[in-house]
Amino acid sequence: MSKNYVYWIGVVPDDARVSGRFKYGDYSWMQYSRNTWEYWCKKNDVTFIHYDKPSRDDLIKYKVNWQRWIDVWDYIPKDYDSIMLVDASIMVRWDAPNYFDIAPEHMCGMRADENWKWVYQSATGYEDMFPEVDFILKDYFCSGMVVWRKKHEKMLREFGEAYLNNIEWVLEKEDGTVKRGRDQPVLNYYVQKYNIPFHHWSIDLAVNHLYRREILGGNWQLNDPVPFFVKYFAAWQFSGFPDRGDTRLNLMSKTWDFIKDNYI
Repeated sequence: MSKNYVYWIGVVPDDARVSGRFKYGDYSWMQYSRNTWEYWCKKNDVTFIHYDKPSRDDLIKYKVNWQRWIDVWDYIPKDYDSIMLVDASIMVRWDAPNYFDIAPEHMCGMRADENWKWVYQSATGYEDMFPEVDFILKDYFCSGMVVWRKKHEKMLREFGEAYLNNIEWVLEKEDGTVKRGRDQPVLNYYVQKYNIPFHHWSIDLAVNHLYRREILGGNWQLNDPVPFFVKYFAAWQFSGFPDRGDTRLNLMSKTWDFIKDNYI
């Protein structure tokens, strides 16, 4: 029996300050992601875990992006082999490979290469917290879809504790001076601080910022209606939009209507 787990982040906040209509909508777009990942888990003998209740109620101070790394140990059995954290903004193709089998000894994830100015500002904004780290910018990865193994647990627990111990400082950076990512830049620093080998998936295995990469449409010259991202990529993160509510819902619902017959 597989001891691999998809830890799917599907938190719907009650706090109106967090769940504003413009930014996140009514969160109904999450269901389209869940549909695809539950199918993928069943196909690949992986256990699907829905993270839906953060341990701390104040989601303004203790944001879900951070709490998910702290609460994971209460959601996943202690005898796990590997865990893949997946944001609810990500859909996976019906025939995507088993991500746990790719570089099976390493942490794995998407390389963040869609906006190098943003990546640079994100990394340099936190460098004073890690003066001992000579940060390698090209190794920067996205925190919304990450695989890790049992041997990485110690580092990840320390990463979560560091947030709790420095929360006011981190909040000032992520909401005030830096404004480039939440858990993502600090997680990248921790991986590099401990020289943990990180395997970046090739872009065909997982892609984000679909509009920036100009892959939302199909090939009009061939009259092909299949969107490029569906045709050529295995997992799709609907990220980088000015709002993450109506725009995301519109795209994810249309995508599901187009592909849903493959998940039967």
